[in-house]
Amino acid sequence: MFKYKEQVINHFWRRWRKEYLLELRSANFTNTIATPSKFKIGDVVLLHEDKMPKHLWKCGVIRELFYGRDSKVRSCAVQTSSGVIKRPIQLLYKLELDLND
Repeated sequence: MFKYKEQVINHFWRRWRKEYLLELRSANFTNTIATPSKFKIGDVVLLHEDKMPKHLWKCGVIRELFYGRDSKVRSCAVQTSSGVIKRPIQLLYKLELDLND
């Protein structure tokens, strides 16, 4: 029974990572000239952590945007339960949540 539960959980996380997170990433990086940055202050994001399982990644809220010389958002300050962390946008997954809902 325990092995079966573990297999189901592992299967869920693999599917979630492959389907949902990759879809979020591709949606976040669909850039066109007329489209403003997909990231904005108040967005809820997951912070990619290489050495941690996906279900343990931190969740946070974007508090500040940092722009590059080309006026595009390059990194963000993210408020987490343990403080504010600055991360490049390549390591952030915007969740389909709105804190105002």
